[in-house]
Amino acid sequence: MLASGTRGVAEPDLTGRVGAYLKAHGDKAVGTVAARAYGDPARPTGAPEPYVSMAVTLVPYSAVSEAQLDAVKSGIRDSVDGCVKAVARVGTARVDYQTARW
Repeated sequence: MLASGTRGVAEPDLTGRVGAYLKAHGDKAVGTVAARAYGDPARPTGAPEPYVSMAVTLVPYSAVSEAQLDAVKSGIRDSVDGCVKAVARVGTARVDYQTARW
């Protein structure tokens, strides 16, 4: 027999954290996002290749996060090591953003 789940653990009230989103949803304040996403070409002289599908999450703007990501982009193609380090730097920027927001 296999059982999963927890008992006796209260779920946190997230209303304060997502209140603005719930209000916008209730007010039917929706918008439209039109975008395209391209990957690097297979060859340096090739055209960028469009992604067939892409998931997007919209989040509030942060000048600090934008600056962190711009700094990552500035050295990403300098070397293989730069590319590897960029992955970690993007992860750090994401965690910093989430920590500041939540």
